[in-house]
Amino acid sequence: MQFSLIASQRGHDVTLFEEHHLLGGQVNLIAGIPGKRIYSSIVDSLVARLKHSSVKIELDTTLEEKTIMKEKPDVLVVATGAKPVSLKIEGMARKNVVDAWDVLDETFWDIGKHVVIIGGGATGCETALMVAKQGVPSDETISFLVAHAVGEMSDIRALLCQTEREITVIEISDRVAGNVGPSTRWALLKKLRFLGIRIMTESKVLKIDDNRVHIETKNGVQQIFADTIIQSVGAKPVNSLSQGAYSDRIEVLTIGDAKDARRLSDAIREGFDMALKV
Repeated sequence: MQFSLIASQRGHDVTLFEEHHLLGGQVNLIAGIPGKRIYSSIVDSLVARLKHSSVKIELDTTLEEKTIMKEKPDVLVVATGAKPVSLKIEGMARKNVVDAWDVLDETFWDIGKHVVIIGGGATGCETALMVAKQGVPSDETISFLVAHAVGEMSDIRALLCQTEREITVIEISDRVAGNVGPSTRWALLKKLRFLGIRIMTESKVLKIDDNRVHIETKNGVQQIFADTIIQSVGAKPVNSLSQGAYSDRIEVLTIGDAKDARRLSDAIREGFDMALKV
């Protein structure tokens, strides 16, 4: 979106293809996490600006090689993002094993009482927070109870941490949320502790069978019961369009997560900078 906007402002004829019915990509996932709704304003702003630009937008449309060959654009910009990485271990094909992205966009919603999250990065920890908060009164409800002095403060405070689920986050390194900025990491970790989410570092998932996750820890192999296993072990670029048969005849630029998984601010800045060079 950022590239399209700036390129059109510089006089280029731009068509933006999006295979889904909404613009925004992974930002739409972030906006569903408790405390991250403000991120949707980034998408809203760019969409509003695009509507007032000359950019032609094709939603629910997958850009195929035959279309590229027919249109013969001067430049093809591949900003197709990334997709989740899946662990190659026994049991990952089970129906109760899902990806964090499917939970965040509510594609998968049948989450059990006992949850194991594999991967303690930003996405894994924030998915744990979201799943835990599903059983906790909303901020609006708590504000109402406080404002109208409905019950004792100790009882109201207890409501905030009464999640209906037992959640365990498993991380192979020695710290969780290592890719979260220091100014927000402490708050995220405090929320996880407040909700009683168990965190296991320096732990490796060996396999999954029935409703148990087998984990290798410093103290030996352990088993954790789980109705639902959510994996969040990173993402890899989706950039097949970059290697099409047309690549030797059309200038191809690969940007954002399609080039390499990165922070949202870095991806937007790259879109801006690359549009200035076309």
